[in-house]
Amino acid sequence: MTLRDQSASKVLQDTFDELQAQLVKLRQQAVEGDVQKSNRSIEEVVTDLARREGFEVSSVLGVGGMGAVVKARDTKLKRIVALKFLPPEVLNDPNNASELRGEAELASGIQNENVVRIYSWHEVDNAPFFAMEYIEGESLDEMVKRRGRLPVQDALRIIGECCRGLDALHQKGIIHRDIKPSNILISNTGTVKITDFGISRTQDRAAHEAYDQRIAGTPRFMSPEQARGEQATKHSDIYSLGATFFYMLAGRAPVEPASDVKTQLSHVREGRIIPILNILPKLDHEVARLVAQTLQTNVPKRPLDVESFRQDVERTLLSYSLRRESTVKYFAARNSRKIITGVAFIGGLLLGVVVGHKLANAGRVEPQTQEQAPLRLAHEIRRKMEEALLRDPLSQDLRSSANELGAAIEQNNPRRVSTAILDANRALDNWETLCFIATEAKNPNSPNRAQAAQLIQQSKGDVRTMSGLAIEQWTRKRLDATSAALKK
Repeated sequence: MTLRDQSASKVLQDTFDELQAQLVKLRQQAVEGDVQKSNRSIEEVVTDLARREGFEVSSVLGVGGMGAVVKARDTKLKRIVALKFLPPEVLNDPNNASELRGEAELASGIQNENVVRIYSWHEVDNAPFFAMEYIEGESLDEMVKRRGRLPVQDALRIIGECCRGLDALHQKGIIHRDIKPSNILISNTGTVKITDFGISRTQDRAAHEAYDQRIAGTPRFMSPEQARGEQATKHSDIYSLGATFFYMLAGRAPVEPASDVKTQLSHVREGRIIPILNILPKLDHEVARLVAQTLQTNVPKRPLDVESFRQDVERTLLSYSLRRESTVKYFAARNSRKIITGVAFIGGLLLGVVVGHKLANAGRVEPQTQEQAPLRLAHEIRRKMEEALLRDPLSQDLRSSANELGAAIEQNNPRRVSTAILDANRALDNWETLCFIATEAKNPNSPNRAQAAQLIQQSKGDVRTMSGLAIEQWTRKRLDATSAALKK
């Protein structure tokens, strides 16, 4: 039977049913060839549907229980988009499609950099799909599987951006219902994007709909109330956000593992989660507190809303970074003193004692009190920035950060000093990375020469125009190169 003999929605439903049956068979027999055949079948159907609305499909990005997503080109607006085709269960119920269309219209009004933009809604022969922003990058799930456990500072930054995007949804009355690592995208520019509104519902309608009573979401990251089939709220999203935070830090979900979905749901309903400190006993206790607060089974004990949680996250990031910086400075200085003292003793006992005593007193670093640490650290960083500006007086990022740090020191405002220290450290680190990129671009023997030259040309030598991901990648290359040079 051809596409002309059936409605597009019937073809799409039959194709999804066939795919689901083949996936079950694959789990039992591991027959790889059938996957390719199924993907071609899906691509054939969605290509026809998309073409009739002015889209040229280039590839299938994903197929699952919540629908299919393909990469396509909008021939009218000349841009690359992602098309989300809704699953058969939505096609079977016109009310569901209508509600999701209303939600897509709400979401299309959200212009937040941490939310994947919804462009337009389409229906072809009762088969609904929508066009949305295409993100070049990877999901958070893929990032963790590639890198392993993320550093605390990275996890705090990502979860903070997730909060901004989720708060934008909540402000529109939209409950996501399926926050999880695979629904959080990290673009090539380093921006965090929340995606997949396939099972989210509007807050003011969800309470009265039978559709909302079914269990939806991913068991490992869903809230206990969702696992019980209760109405999802903004606090359900906060729980799932906390489970995602746990996943970044620990490399696994917080719920106890189970061999089947039914048992997994039972564990979620009962709140049987593993405390983060059981996996990471040395984790900063303020960070552990954030995780524990979001994963409370008792809803009122969770953060009041996403915005208040975001503020808590950003305060923790600031204090954690400051404590870490102070500790590094202290131990680095202490170790340097030991080295200098050792060299002095090699020169001769008497001379060594005298010189070592002087050097020890001159370079002596006492443990800093909570009040002293930021100001002393600020003076040290300011000195480094002045040295850097002598070498590169045109660096606007360095100069503005140095001016802000100087003003904070003069005011002796602890909060302003702490914030300025973080910004100054970022500016210094980025400047050193930019110098490394420029060196690599001029080095004919460097394997990174072409990539470095292209980045310098695109950014015009201004680190502020570079993406966060690019800076992160080149910073690692710089540190690796420095480490290799020291070993030699």
